[in-house]
Order: sequence, then structure tokens, then C-alpha cells
Amino acid sequence: MDAIAEKTNAASTGEARKTTKPSKSTSAVPKSERLQPLAEGQSSSTTTRVLDDNKVETTFGFKMHKDATERYSKTCIFDFSNVSRAELLELATSNVRITIQGRLRKMGDAALNVAALAAVDVKSEVVDAEKGTTDDLTRAARSFARASNGMVSERDARAILEAQLAKKTK
Repeated sequence: MDAIAEKTNAASTGEARKTTKPSKSTSAVPKSERLQPLAEGQSSSTTTRVLDDNKVETTFGFKMHKDATERYSKTCIFDFSNVSRAELLELATSNVRITIQGRLRKMGDAALNVAALAAVDVKSEVVDAEKGTTDDLTRAARSFARASNGMVSERDARAILEAQLAKKTK
């Protein structure tokens, strides 16, 4: 019987508690799965991989506390099987909100306009942008169009930027 079961059994039967010495092994987790500290100055790259409709595997770095100097790399499998669609949207919105807050800070005074990023197409403006699937010119045109608060379309912004680039290269 393990130590936890012994303590639980002793508490429920009124018996005196038995104390057990911890095993010499530092963990019941196999050595290959234990966390190893990252080398000084090394960082863990964050990766995310969808395993199936409900599970996502992610690897990330962390410190045990904010003042710690040791960093570890951790791989977790997140199981979303029992999470409702509304709960998933709440979780996703937190990350999207942080991304949009950063963009608003970069916009300067243009962010003070109520229409600035009032409605966000998450797929094109956050997901695809984070993947880096668009070229620099397209990202600049999107930023230009957003900063103009609808006065300039993305297509027109791209044309303006292309014209400026053409002038510079002549």
C-alpha cells in the first residue's frame, strides 16, 4: 500500500498514522521524462502541435519562480475534450486580446480612434499574421489600411506602398 493510501486508510479507521520513508528515486517519473535544466543562456523554443480534435501538445520553457535563474523545458498535452465551444472562445480571446493590445500600442495616436481595430478578423489578422504566411508588403498594407480607419482599403494601401517602393528603387 502506498504512503497516501496508508494515511487515508489510517485516518478513516482511526489507526495511528504510519510514516514511510521516501524512496531513493527522486521521482516515479522515468528519467527520460524528467525535466532537465536548460544550459545557462539557452532558451526553449515554444512549439505547438495539434494531435487530434481535442488534444494539443506544446513545449515551452519556464522558471520555477520569477527570481530563479534555472530554466526548464516542459512538454504538455492539453486535453480539451470536456471544454465547451464557449469556453474555448474565452480562452482564445485572451491571447487575441493581448495581440491586439500590442498592435494598438504600436499605432500611437491612431489607436485613440474608436474605429481602430473595432472588429478583428482573427483568422487573417492574428492567426495568419502569427504564422508569418504573408510578406512584409502585405503586412505593411494591412497596417496602413487599419491605421487609416477604413479610409484606404488594403488593396489601395498596397498600391500606394508599391508606388513608393518603385520610386525608391529608380
